[in-house]
Amino acid sequence: MRTVQVSGAGFGPVAAGRASTFNERLRGLAAKGALPALLIETSSIHTFGLSGAIGVVGLDEDMNVVAARMVAPNRAVWLRGSRWILEVPEEIPLPDVGDELGLVDDG
Repeated sequence: MRTVQVSGAGFGPVAAGRASTFNERLRGLAAKGALPALLIETSSIHTFGLSGAIGVVGLDEDMNVVAARMVAPNRAVWLRGSRWILEVPEEIPLPDVGDELGLVDDG
């Protein structure tokens, strides 16, 4: 899994794994030893298997925040207008809708 730094307008930087395979996307933040955040190219996620809430940030193709909210365990959510979803632990403050985030690929 590649690592990226996500930041912008008072958010981050946060190290995130960039999930590219089906298994990486399926496991999400539930994976043991996972990075603090996960970036997935999708418009929907689930929180099945998690013990606590997570923050989800929906990003459009230009990395503008189109949705940001906390999601309880054992839920499935679709974030309309999202091309990417950033999953973060609940203790990380979420960016505001309309903020633009940037990515730096760590390789």
